[in-house]
Amino acid sequence: MKTPLMFFTMMLLANTFFAQTKKTVTAYTSLYNKVSIISNMKICDCTERYEATKTIQIGVSYTKQLNKWLSVNSGVEYSSFNIAKTTTSIYDVLRYGREIPHYSYGKITLITLPINLRADFLKYFFVNTGPFVDFEMNNTIIGKQTGIGVKNSIGASYAFKNHFSILLNPFIQIHSLLSFGNKNNSNDKLVNSGLNLGISYQIK
Repeated sequence: MKTPLMFFTMMLLANTFFAQTKKTVTAYTSLYNKVSIISNMKICDCTERYEATKTIQIGVSYTKQLNKWLSVNSGVEYSSFNIAKTTTSIYDVLRYGREIPHYSYGKITLITLPINLRADFLKYFFVNTGPFVDFEMNNTIIGKQTGIGVKNSIGASYAFKNHFSILLNPFIQIHSLLSFGNKNNSNDKLVNSGLNLGISYQIK
């Protein structure tokens, strides 16, 4: 009984504290997305190369200011990656005297729930880092990506006088560091990087 009561009290205190702080809603999209795959289970005499042929990454985040330089934010993100996989084998070199590329194509779709800490510095700049939870909606190219990952970014923002601001930040996301429900024991990790472009509105 004490644990639920303590949890409820902490949530109430946190809500009271955050009520006095600035709140910001941000809508963003990702540009220049690049994709790579980390795998520790390569049991073949071959090389694999992955390239994103088309990507969509959009999200909405909600930020609460903790003090003058530190904030916490969370939200939801949708990502879709069309990926081309090129495989070359040593056996083709031995048999034909040259590499023969083999192509395959697939798609990964994820719903991501992040929770990040943001530190602001030098008025216009910030760093943002934290874990996220991925829910895989579709995957036809690599091992299951549902699990916990991490995102790091550094960027800049400019605030206008009408409560709006614009932000631009390069980022890197590593997915499935802790994988959930991976029945085939695949250890594939999707890594994507790019440039977030967002517009924020300060509620308070």
